[in-house]
Amino acid sequence: MAQESVGLISVAHQAFVTIAGCGVNALSGLRMAREFVGLISVAHQAVWRWS
Repeated sequence: MAQESVGLISVAHQAFVTIAGCGVNALSGLRMAREFVGLISVAHQAVWRWS
């Protein structure tokens, strides 16, 4: 289970990097970054609960 979560975090990170590199304006980029950080945080907490 923990490995699956790490995979999800990796996918979310790659998606964020891709979106950030696409020339979105700074404001929406920051908003997306915050949402991604939230998702990664939730996944990270789930990893801690499972292990």
